[in-house]
Amino acid sequence: MKVARPFFLLLLSLVLALPAHAHIGSKDVYEQVNAGPYKLFVTIRTPNVIPGVATIEVRSSGAAVSSIRITPTPLTGEASKHPPSSDAMKASADDPAFFTGSLWLMAPGSWQVHFDIEGSAGKTSSSVPVPAMPLSNPARPPRMALTSPCHMPPRCRKSSP
Repeated sequence: MKVARPFFLLLLSLVLALPAHAHIGSKDVYEQVNAGPYKLFVTIRTPNVIPGVATIEVRSSGAAVSSIRITPTPLTGEASKHPPSSDAMKASADDPAFFTGSLWLMAPGSWQVHFDIEGSAGKTSSSVPVPAMPLSNPARPPRMALTSPCHMPPRCRKSSP
């Protein structure tokens, strides 16, 4: 009886763990942000290649949000001191608490998306960290791959004078 109980507990834990796969391995970022009186549920879908466009969705709750502006900024380096101008997110016509937008991530590394929120309770800001890593390399056309100088036999390469 004492041997069966640990075996039963192990079997039970394995059976219960099978459906718990969540979003492991996903490149997307899901974050709940408390920005003063505003509560935001943020989803950032990072691009497969860098540079690329990240898609951002925000659902707000709490105080009514009238506009959200977003800015991509590297976490470190000189570029982090000079962010680009912000882009306005578009409010859904069907659901005024749902906003969508997109941003370019220009280099791999650690970024943050800065949110400037304006609504019935005033202005505030917050940010969400975003890892930007390419998941695939863009394919080169077959002709380009075959005619690349590093793939050509030595007799076909032009020699420099």
